[in-house]
Amino acid sequence: MNRLLYLLLFTSATWQLQAQVSAFFKVDSTQACQTLNVIVTNQAISNPTPVDSIVINFGDGHIDTIVSPAYDSQYPHFYSEPGNYTILFTAYKNGVYNTKQQVINVYALPNSTFTAGTYPYYSLQDTFYIAANRYLFAAALHTDTLHTWMVNGQVLSYYGDSSVYLFPTTGNYLVSHSVSEHSCISTSQISITITDTEIKIPNVFTPNSDGQNDLFYVKTDGVQTYTFTVVNRYGARIFVLENARTVSWDGYTYWGEPAEVGNYYFIFKSQQGETITGSLFLNR
Repeated sequence: MNRLLYLLLFTSATWQLQAQVSAFFKVDSTQACQTLNVIVTNQAISNPTPVDSIVINFGDGHIDTIVSPAYDSQYPHFYSEPGNYTILFTAYKNGVYNTKQQVINVYALPNSTFTAGTYPYYSLQDTFYIAANRYLFAAALHTDTLHTWMVNGQVLSYYGDSSVYLFPTTGNYLVSHSVSEHSCISTSQISITITDTEIKIPNVFTPNSDGQNDLFYVKTDGVQTYTFTVVNRYGARIFVLENARTVSWDGYTYWGEPAEVGNYYFIFKSQQGETITGSLFLNR
């Protein structure tokens, strides 16, 4: 009887020991980006001694086996492809095991590439000159994203997948665009060299509403303000524009009548005092 009682007590103690093997673990995040590691932390326990080993199946074909793992030891893993993965964490003790699982969502990095090109003022697309220092930056359309545009480290705008910027002077500029989606951030950047911001003035235009050269448009730097005056061959002022950053004339007098075909003279003055005079020919 004593021997039988001993065997029953030993079996009961063994069962209790086996039943107390746990497979507790934690991950640093259940959502991750394609370029970041997911960190699995071992919190498996067994009473009264530590677990013998743990096996981590990361769900992408990669399996780690760790013998005599320390409590709170960490095991990073890099997922090279986006997708949903189930991590299986198994703890072993005296041939008994326990398994727990956790689903991980791995997101692809958003596309941050963008295009850049000179950008006309929409109302002036039919003119001779397009501002060579006014650029449109356009990125791929995303949903649920945060866009950040920067020029030489200066933030331009948020949330939009495009941005327009007027470069104030000639020189080299670094334009960067960052996209944040599902907390995953991707950044692209390009260099732009501005070599021409000088004023250019055409000498002929045809305001006949044919969609071609209907405006006499002076290409400016878009920063300063200007005064623009047109006089006829008799010296009478027929059109005046003051304190304007965008300078154009549609061929009408300031009293609303179409100007006649012929030669005219202009006076163009910047806020800094620079004055340019010249002639132009209006042909319908």
